[in-house]
Amino acid sequence: MERLAAMGQPNVAVITNIGMSHIENLGSQEGIFKAKMEITKNFTRDNTLIVNGDDKFLSTTKDMGDYKVVYYGIDNPENDVYAKNIVNKGLDGVEFIAVADGREYAVEVTLPGKHNVYNALAAICVGREFGVPIEDSVRGIKECEYTSQRLEVEEIGGVQIINDCYNASPDSIRAALEVLGKSEKPRKIAVLGDVLEMGDYARDAHYDLGKSVVECGADMLVTAGENAAYIAEGAKDCGMNNVKSFPKTLYVCNYIKDVIQSGDAVLIKASHGMRFEDIYKSIKESLKK
Repeated sequence: MERLAAMGQPNVAVITNIGMSHIENLGSQEGIFKAKMEITKNFTRDNTLIVNGDDKFLSTTKDMGDYKVVYYGIDNPENDVYAKNIVNKGLDGVEFIAVADGREYAVEVTLPGKHNVYNALAAICVGREFGVPIEDSVRGIKECEYTSQRLEVEEIGGVQIINDCYNASPDSIRAALEVLGKSEKPRKIAVLGDVLEMGDYARDAHYDLGKSVVECGADMLVTAGENAAYIAEGAKDCGMNNVKSFPKTLYVCNYIKDVIQSGDAVLIKASHGMRFEDIYKSIKESLKK
């Protein structure tokens, strides 16, 4: 991060959270925090760091340098920009009131998931630092076109596919499961794979996700990968019976296309290296026949 920051010389930097991604290489969340903060290595009082003030690590950054720090968060007036009155519209997105500089703004995010409230707040903060009127940022958020395979919702043959297979971390899987839980389809299927680069944390992190699968109300769980098998184990230990676990993505491709039916909602999520886009293609092709 320090090398990239030295090359780019950013005026403003944004750190969204300190999660578990890359923990295999960085050893701990403390190590991840330290690595991400390298982006401020050459910051002066002319620079601005924008952070999630609700994150337990990032909320401590105020006195770490001479640069300006801007905080955003949810339901906390101590943050410089914060959200309140959040309305979760399920797969249609989320609405909330953003509070900044003593004014309130109605914000509509078309991408589903409460976690996207944080992303919208970060965007508002960046625009605010560069003099973009918040009204313009709010309009841009509503009209934003998102990249593919990131909570991309598509309906084919009565099956609702939530394609979120671009990449994954434990936190993003939990967020995606919450989105699945908001589907109005009568049967919900979670298709999950390995989260890579987890190192010694892999077993526990995956096992804990099994509880999240049950909590979201999924009716069926299908996993692919050595570590994702622990998701299946965790779900079973929480009382879930309809669980299938496979060692490779290819096996899921062959299995899932014969299982799904009209009225299902299917979430597809794993680290990019698991090639879960093949599962998406397999489902899509079978539904078009």
